[in-house]
Amino acid sequence: SKQEDAKLELRETSLAYFSEISKILKSGMAPIFETVLNQIIKSIENEDESKRDKQKETNDFSLESDSEEGEEVVGIDIDTNFIDEKSSAIHALGNIALHCPGLMLPHLEKVVNVLMEVGFYLHENIRYHVCLTLTQVAFGLLKFFTGRADND
Repeated sequence: SKQEDAKLELRETSLAYFSEISKILKSGMAPIFETVLNQIIKSIENEDESKRDKQKETNDFSLESDSEEGEEVVGIDIDTNFIDEKSSAIHALGNIALHCPGLMLPHLEKVVNVLMEVGFYLHENIRYHVCLTLTQVAFGLLKFFTGRADND
């Protein structure tokens, strides 16, 4: 629905906003860090319920025949707004890990576990952002442990 698409686009834009402000605020994100991180993780873990429900409705098993007359074979239906929100969340996580490594450190195990869960996702854009984000996590840790975390 258009309303659901608008919500996905708004969340994607919000995630991009927090991704960008992490570059400026760095450790100054502390007051909002956990709230932002929880929303990012929620967006990454979120499954596209509307598409799954539609698939259940349209892919019901039938004993009537092997194929329907005029039936078209269709591939996987992917909601690009959903993919965009998920990749934006992963991208935001990477930027925040890079620019706020001290804040991210206590949450690192959870973050890496979430990334590993989506690391083999169907859509290549998601897989790309997971690889990039894991690299940003590593560079954030390098900056943190060499004392350069707030000196960009």
